Amino acid sequence: MADSSLGDSHYEVAALLNNRALLYRLQKRYEEAEADYLRAIEIAESQLDSGHPELATMLFNLARLHDERGQFERAVPLFARALAMYETTLGPNHPNVPLVLKDYASAARQAGQNELAEELDGRLQQFQQDG
Repeated sequence: MADSSLGDSHYEVAALLNNRALLYRLQKRYEEAEADYLRAIEIAESQLDSGHPELATMLFNLARLHDERGQFERAVPLFARALAMYETTLGPNHPNVPLVLKDYASAARQAGQNELAEELDGRLQQFQQDG
């Protein structure tokens, strides 16, 4: 897929896999999307700092895939990881935070985690009031 000089575990390969997975997701080719997201995350985890925003984006993308497929129990922990990474590395007021909060709250609600969903909704409302 990428230039052979990069090797299969180079971060650029992870970025390409993430982008292809997004395309697969839009085409509703969910199994292929999931495989690419998982491989991209595996590479990113080995190449980037544990809280790197690019890794958070890949986790967020995989969470959204699970959410689209109705796999809310699988989406919730991924949204949680992505949110924690964004808040730690980019700060709690970064524009990615409300995007994750919104989808995380929705998935939590669909997974029957109503208390968590209400907490996240409250944080989102606070974010919107402060912003």
